[in-house]
Amino acid sequence: SFNPMPKLYGGLGTDFNLYGVNVHFLFDGATGFDIYNMNRMLVDGGKDISADYVEKGDYLRLSRASISYNIPVKNIKWIRNLGVSLTGTNLFTVSKYSGVNPDVNVFGTEGNQFWGIDYGALPVVRTILLGIKAEF
Repeated sequence: SFNPMPKLYGGLGTDFNLYGVNVHFLFDGATGFDIYNMNRMLVDGGKDISADYVEKGDYLRLSRASISYNIPVKNIKWIRNLGVSLTGTNLFTVSKYSGVNPDVNVFGTEGNQFWGIDYGALPVVRTILLGIKAEF
């Protein structure tokens, strides 16, 4: 039977400071649900709904990772504080799902549509951001 709703969904995050470097990680994931891969069905030329295109949607994603450091600026009078950071979002997803994103809901909040159907869902955007913070 097709079950589009996860039995378990959650996340785990941590923040810690090591030798003046602040590190942050946030993982999220879900298990116990199915996805109907309509994209694969259409590529295969299928026209009928078939259990052949139902896949497990279980996944674990590194949603956010960040590292930051305040650089000591004792000898520069015109800078009070200087910091650098590197942040990445959606860095990787571990899943056996053959589509681009196991966290699908292509029909949004339309109440008369079925959840768990991958029909043209876009991949999750991966971003890398380098930040510099200076106080004068």
